[in-house]
Amino acid sequence: MSLPAAFRPFAEREAEATALRTFEHSFIPGLLQTADYARAVVATKPGATEADIETDVSERIARQWILTRAEPPPPYLWALIDEGAQYRPVAPVPVMHEQFEHLIAMSARPNVSIQVVPYAAGGHTGLLGAFVMAETPTAQRIVYVDEISGGHVAEDATDVDKVSLRFETIRSEALPVKASRDVIAKVDRERWTA
Repeated sequence: MSLPAAFRPFAEREAEATALRTFEHSFIPGLLQTADYARAVVATKPGATEADIETDVSERIARQWILTRAEPPPPYLWALIDEGAQYRPVAPVPVMHEQFEHLIAMSARPNVSIQVVPYAAGGHTGLLGAFVMAETPTAQRIVYVDEISGGHVAEDATDVDKVSLRFETIRSEALPVKASRDVIAKVDRERWTA
């Protein structure tokens, strides 16, 4: 397993999660990435070899099975994505278009809510960093906070509550689900459809 050491405890809980809440300000969240988009993101790591990139992409895509599994029921995913992430040309136009089609398809799943945090929200607490929070069947919560140094996991109730409050604060600035889907489709048509 080549998952970063700091992420491994979170990945174990993510696999058994009943609910996931994520915010991303720079990219499409990992659980919603296509393989080609993920490849473009992972390729930005300094010193990454082709083998490293392919291993990372394979592991990222393999984690996505939880969203479509039959048993136990898949977790509910609430994904908040800053509008700016939709305009970042992470990959060539055809890859971006495929990524946006995938986002639209995933947003139609009954266990996935994708909401866009619009530019109109201005400066908001989410700009301080990306994160994902998992809740397990025993109601335990764990958070992975992404950061330039490799990220860290928080399980302490006080820390998790702080991130949960940040998520709800960001969500209060987000567009509703249908309006978000419309924005995603519009950005795709105007920017990523060749």
